[in-house]
Amino acid sequence: MAHLSTRHDHKQIGVLSSELVESMLSRENPNDLQIHNHNLTCIGDLNDYPTLRKIDIAFNPIESLCGIDQCPQLRHLLVYGGGKLVDLTGLEGKY
Repeated sequence: MAHLSTRHDHKQIGVLSSELVESMLSRENPNDLQIHNHNLTCIGDLNDYPTLRKIDIAFNPIESLCGIDQCPQLRHLLVYGGGKLVDLTGLEGKY
């Protein structure tokens, strides 16, 4: 599983982008994504990653999960420690 370094120079604010996902995936577990403390507020376009099985975006001020439905193989979604989640669009009937 990819782990975010404590350095702040690689942080992208706002959307979980394909570039960020690509940089955080590990070769050992390419279907597990962990991005903590990255100031993410929403899920972006994840069409390039339909095989993601685990997404851990804890400790981000996530407001919306819209777009999470682009990951049909998703089995574990961890979103906690941000306290701002208001939109669960994308979870209906799937989880």
